Amino acid sequence: MYKRHDRAGYIIVMTMLIIAAATVVVSVIFTRGSVFIPYADTMIKREQAKMLALGGVSIARAQLAQMPEEGDKSQGQAKEAGNKDGSDAEAKLLLKTILPSINRWQMFALASQNDGIDGQIAICLTSEEGKFDLNKIRAEQQDQERVAKQEGSTASTIKKEVLPLVSELFKRLEKELGAEGLLAGLEAYFKEHKEPITDVTELLRIPAFVVFRNAVVYEPPDMERGGQAQQQKRPLYLTDIFTVHGSEELEPWLFSDSIAGLLELPRAGLRDEKDRKKQVDTIIKEAKTKANWASDWNKYLKPLYGKELQSLPKNIESVLTTQFSPSIFSVISEGTVGGVTQRLLALVQREQRTGDKNQRYYDVTIKKLYWL
Repeated sequence: MYKRHDRAGYIIVMTMLIIAAATVVVSVIFTRGSVFIPYADTMIKREQAKMLALGGVSIARAQLAQMPEEGDKSQGQAKEAGNKDGSDAEAKLLLKTILPSINRWQMFALASQNDGIDGQIAICLTSEEGKFDLNKIRAEQQDQERVAKQEGSTASTIKKEVLPLVSELFKRLEKELGAEGLLAGLEAYFKEHKEPITDVTELLRIPAFVVFRNAVVYEPPDMERGGQAQQQKRPLYLTDIFTVHGSEELEPWLFSDSIAGLLELPRAGLRDEKDRKKQVDTIIKEAKTKANWASDWNKYLKPLYGKELQSLPKNIESVLTTQFSPSIFSVISEGTVGGVTQRLLALVQREQRTGDKNQRYYDVTIKKLYWL
């Protein structure tokens, strides 16, 4: 005989199981979505910030490539003075363009209604000719050692006579950093490595230079980025003191911020910069792009730095270039979109070219680029 089995209530159980499974699926989708959407938004902003940072390098290149307009009075005066190609006017224009903001942030705000995006570009130009070239120091040390060996000098005598100015600045550097053995470590590194230095960060292999581990790349002051300049002591930066792309001499118009610190000159952002452009314009009106610093320093650079040449290390004028013609610059560029910032460091070279009809222009090319 057929036996009946009652199964009352199984529909409720199945319904609850389906609801539970659906809840799990929806929760997983929601969790992944809630994580992915902010992540995707951040990645989009990061790529946009990268593009703005690259755009900042283009702004810097445009500033360095500027040429005087036809009919420019300074160009005419330069030609009348015997400078037929007008290069003096070009040098003065470059000086007028970059000197007010050298070693300082330049800010460019972007708005979607005008630029297609809400963001900010910040760039900082520094001159490689305003830093000490390591390979120049290395070559001079080797020359001195070669001469000393020929003359039968002792090692201790060599040490006293190698690059007196550099030795003095290393003393100041060691005192500033509370470090010891920087110059001795550098000399030992030069002797051990026969090839020229290709990157300043090689110095971090020297134990004494570990003091720079948190101050490798120059950090411009934040004064123009809102708020007032912080008056506390600012660090000296390894790649702002030394370079491998410099020239035989230092460019006094464009000292790097850390070199200015070593020479006890005013550093960027530690004084009121509102009148700096006006001050630069006044200086440049009378300035010569070829100078004799023994007689011209106090006239042109004392108003800028606030110190006489005699107050700087002895014989410093012997390493200062007399012709203003910088060609290698570093550009720190930041792009910011929606709180996401990307920063890069580009090394650019400014070279004179001749185009159609012998028209002169400047080509500014990127030689190296590092994402920071």
